[in-house]
Amino acid sequence: MNIAILTLSASDNCGSLLQAYALQQILIRLGYKTDILNFCTKRSKKMYRIFHPSYIKKPRKLLGLFLNYHDLKKQQNDYHDFRKNHLNMTLQKYCNSSDLAIIDGQYDYIICGSDQVWNTNMWDFDEAYLLTWCKNSKKIAYAVSLGDQKNRNIQKQKETLISTNDFFMISVREKSAVKKLLEITSRNVNLCLDPTLLLSMEDWQMLTDINLTPTTPYIFYYSYNYEDEIKNQLVSDFSKITNLPVYVINISRWCDGKEKKYGFHICKKSGPIAFLSLMQHCTYSLVESFHGTLFSYIFEKQFWFLKNTNDNILDDRINDIMEVLDKKDRILHPNNLVDKIKEEVNYTTTSYEFIELKKASIDFLSRLKEQD
Repeated sequence: MNIAILTLSASDNCGSLLQAYALQQILIRLGYKTDILNFCTKRSKKMYRIFHPSYIKKPRKLLGLFLNYHDLKKQQNDYHDFRKNHLNMTLQKYCNSSDLAIIDGQYDYIICGSDQVWNTNMWDFDEAYLLTWCKNSKKIAYAVSLGDQKNRNIQKQKETLISTNDFFMISVREKSAVKKLLEITSRNVNLCLDPTLLLSMEDWQMLTDINLTPTTPYIFYYSYNYEDEIKNQLVSDFSKITNLPVYVINISRWCDGKEKKYGFHICKKSGPIAFLSLMQHCTYSLVESFHGTLFSYIFEKQFWFLKNTNDNILDDRINDIMEVLDKKDRILHPNNLVDKIKEEVNYTTTSYEFIELKKASIDFLSRLKEQD
């Protein structure tokens, strides 16, 4: 049985590439021949280019780009190397639905997901992820995310997602997404885990490289953009209290030199391998990211999810997974830093909901064999 995965594999984003790898590995273990479609839209290319035109109006960032150009190219190559070495990417590249329509019928199943492929608010969202170009292969959605449901253009979302009515099987990542799709479509909607949680800690350790990590205890701070000054200061305060240095990745987020203000160290390597290595060996992980949270859990780290407001309100994506993992107490904000910093994470038990969802997720993917 041949399966093609359509996901955010063009993103220079650790979570996007690691969830693609995880789904690929699980499908291979289940006995499926699996490819990842080499899909990259114009918007994706723009989103992850080294030079952005807006830098012209930001002299400090523009200067930082020129001073760090060599390291920025290395960062880009780190993501490229992961795709080349660990993802079964198709040789053929696709840029839009018309390109993808050529392969319709060449695979038994086309699986879209996981990640936020159905988040219509995402800047690089593309209707190709709805598989409307696919008429002959069976269409599957695995653990897709619609993103946070607050502040949505409900009508636009409904008009876009109604096309998923002809999917063979659908599963989503958040409970809010189950509710939303049941309102929009007539299909049965399953709840499944992000594929990164279907692999074991030992599976992920096989990809790590201890040579990429500091030789002494450290804090790993991981965010999708590192732009929030309150969170950056929170991490800096955490560092002073614990007397441990902070390491970050992705030089593209630090071209303006702001890491010096907070005393952070930039790891020379970026990409998924550096991310996994720093996560595995850190003393504390401080995260502002969905997949940062998941890998903190997978590696059983003493972790905190960061907030810049003094409350425990989370968006749908983080709230749902924290409930499943039974880790909603791991929220750190400026007002509770001193009281919370010494609280350790309990990994002696696994939540019943997580165990059941993991089984249901594997069952969902195994069910494809029954249809063969």
